[in-house]
Amino acid sequence: MLRHARAAVFGAVLLTVGPLLYLLAEAIAALAWTEPNYDYFYHYVSDLGIAGPPSHVFGQDVYSPWAVVMNTGFIGYGLLFVIAAFLVLRATSGARPKILLTVAVIFGIGIGMVGMFQGSQASIDNGQILYHVIGAQATIVGGNLLTILAASFRDRLGMSPAVGRTLLVLGVIGLLGFAAFMIDVRGGINIYVGMFERLAIYPIVVAHVVFGVSLLVSRKRRPVTAPRNHAVPAAA
Repeated sequence: MLRHARAAVFGAVLLTVGPLLYLLAEAIAALAWTEPNYDYFYHYVSDLGIAGPPSHVFGQDVYSPWAVVMNTGFIGYGLLFVIAAFLVLRATSGARPKILLTVAVIFGIGIGMVGMFQGSQASIDNGQILYHVIGAQATIVGGNLLTILAASFRDRLGMSPAVGRTLLVLGVIGLLGFAAFMIDVRGGINIYVGMFERLAIYPIVVAHVVFGVSLLVSRKRRPVTAPRNHAVPAAA
């Protein structure tokens, strides 16, 4: 049992570190853009994973000199999250909520696919863009649904009511952001697609950090119980 508790702590660390590394990869890749400059409000997130030569894809001029950094961030985030989910859920009390693990794997595979299959013109030409789109939607929809599901399993996962409510709100915001993003893209509006896409993605990232930190705090505050099998000395 102690081994499972230690594994859960390590899982909570990964749950916190993964999204931070992803945001760092995004910032580094964005700073490397010079012609054109990367715009967080206008460009798609996955544009950061499209290497040269410069091209025009989905109505945007794209060229990410450090695309490998972003794609590593996508894949690394997915891998760390799946490992974290296994470790954390292994230590849950009672029957493990398999639906959480299933959706967690869907999210991890989805974001990994975004890094493996870029949204480039080459992917459009060879048909691999389908895998990119499937991965992106699995990431956003799966990630936000997982946040809401985790909130519904608050007691079993050891969350405080405040953390549970926070995750629920973040999941709803993420799904609303995804709806706005799809309306913008499918409707041909193409205004601030980057902002709407991030409104769908960043709540997931924040939720993972919040949950990971809350697990670490709760484990640290948990009282240490005395061993039960010690004999009680008889009264003299």
